[in-house]
Amino acid sequence: MELLFTRIYLQGQGQVTEGERRIVQRIPGGVANSPEVLRTRLTLLKERSQFDMDVARAWDVWEKQNPGKSFLRFERSEMYKDLEADYEKRLAEMERRLPALPSSQRPAARPGTNPGLDAARARAREALGGN
Repeated sequence: MELLFTRIYLQGQGQVTEGERRIVQRIPGGVANSPEVLRTRLTLLKERSQFDMDVARAWDVWEKQNPGKSFLRFERSEMYKDLEADYEKRLAEMERRLPALPSSQRPAARPGTNPGLDAARARAREALGGN
C-alpha cells in the first residue's frame, strides 16, 4: 500500500523528504486503526481509484479528438472539469455522512477497547472543558 501511495501522490516530485515518507506510511492505516477508520480509508481509496480510471478513459477519448494537445490542456477542458466536479461531489457526500466532530460531541468508544486511546480522549475532553 505504501508503495502504491508513493507512486500516486509523490510521483514526479523529485526527492522525497523523510516527513513526506512518514505521511505516506500512515495513509493506508494499520492494526492500530478501528475497523470504521479502515473502512472509511478504503472507501476514499476506491473513490480516488475510480476518479483515476475515469480520467484515463476520458484522456483516451479527448486525445483522439485533440491530437497533439497536452495533458495540461486536457486538465483545462470541460471533460476533465466535469470528472473533477463529480469526484469532489462524491467526496462531499462522504463528508456529510462522516462529519468531523469536536471531541466533546463524539460518541464515547466502548471503554477498555483501547486503553491508550481512552486515556488520550480523556485528556482531550479535560483540556476542552468536557467531562
